[in-house]
Amino acid sequence: MILGSEDDDTEFVKMVESLDAKFVIDDHCTGTRYFWNEVIPADDRLAAIAVRYVDRPPCLTKDWHHRSRLQRILGFAKDWNVDGAIVIQQNFCDSHELDIPFVRRYLEEGRTKWMISFNFF
Repeated sequence: MILGSEDDDTEFVKMVESLDAKFVIDDHCTGTRYFWNEVIPADDRLAAIAVRYVDRPPCLTKDWHHRSRLQRILGFAKDWNVDGAIVIQQNFCDSHELDIPFVRRYLEEGRTKWMISFNFF
């Protein structure tokens, strides 16, 4: 599993997967978090689109107090049989950098055999 703000570094992904690891799911701003929900068709099409945007999984900057994102990440880990997580934090995305200790602790408490690496780009 790969987590964090976003990762457009295809060479990094290729390098990790060349070591017989596979990324089976992500939780990125421009990955599953952005595209997971679908618009539920309704008579008022504009309202249906708005509901999709409002109900999509929150960015951590809008989930700071509730941290519902952490439960989503742990759910992904269980549903996708994840053995490890790599957290990517891009330079100057301070909110994700501040979130790393909380994500790490949550994952370790949820499944202690996880190997967690942190890479900063």
